[in-house]
Amino acid sequence: METRNDYNISLCQLTCIASFFGLRSVEYTSTRDKNPKTKRLTADNISFKFKSVCDTKPLHRQEADFVLFTFENQKNGIRNQTITRPRASNQCIPGYCPVKIAGALIDRIRNYEVDGKNPPINLTMRNGKPHFITYEEMMKFHKGIAHGLGENKIGFQPSKIGTHSMRVTLATNLYNQGYSDAIIMAEGRWESNAFLKYIRLNHSDPKHNVTEAIASSKNRSVIMH
Repeated sequence: METRNDYNISLCQLTCIASFFGLRSVEYTSTRDKNPKTKRLTADNISFKFKSVCDTKPLHRQEADFVLFTFENQKNGIRNQTITRPRASNQCIPGYCPVKIAGALIDRIRNYEVDGKNPPINLTMRNGKPHFITYEEMMKFHKGIAHGLGENKIGFQPSKIGTHSMRVTLATNLYNQGYSDAIIMAEGRWESNAFLKYIRLNHSDPKHNVTEAIASSKNRSVIMH
């Protein structure tokens, strides 16, 4: 069943999920690659976990404590890797919760009257017909958001958005929060410190202002020896 805003809702849900899990474009959109090494995620790749079982009423997936994404096949050769995200706390942005968003996404795609019991997560309905959101559509959506916010606010040109944008988002957010390299590698599914090339520093932030760090040094030494 298609609702009026299914297409836009799908774009928003996929964007949020991709940012929480650092998804590769091929994992949540349809690309031109006919034989991708990395498999697109489907409904069966997403599961939910509760800390305890409630006997008074049936529990819904959006009420779960954790959401788990299982990546069956990746270009790094690792198979069936599961990444877990806990439910967002009350201190987070309202509604910006991986459990709630993933639960709503699964509810939506499983409610469509289409063939197949394991639909890809980029399935939506458009003009009354099943439609799989493409990489090009997703990039247009992301760049539109970036243009709306403005380069001064986001810190880069919207034209820079590309296939690795969600990986960049995850790595940069975790880095800025002070997470260790080991945690960033594990949560982003990197096998080495290659994630460092994804980090985007905000040079207006005093913590990342190398000039200030050097010029204000108490040592005042131009050359260390």
